[in-house]
Amino acid sequence: MIEIRLLRPDDRRDAFHSGDIELDRFFQKFAAQNQFQLHIGTSYVAVLDNEIVGFVTLSATSI
Repeated sequence: MIEIRLLRPDDRRDAFHSGDIELDRFFQKFAAQNQFQLHIGTSYVAVLDNEIVGFVTLSATSI
């Protein structure tokens, strides 16, 4: 069963591969930074058998 939850600091982002190099690069290098340090986006992950199989990042462009 797939679990949808917030990205956690200890999630293994380097193991995720979507097949799109730009999406992979964003997720592996910037998703956690944007969420935990800069607070400019929130990422949700789909987890199956303790492996991230998908993600979505939400970010407001204006308030």
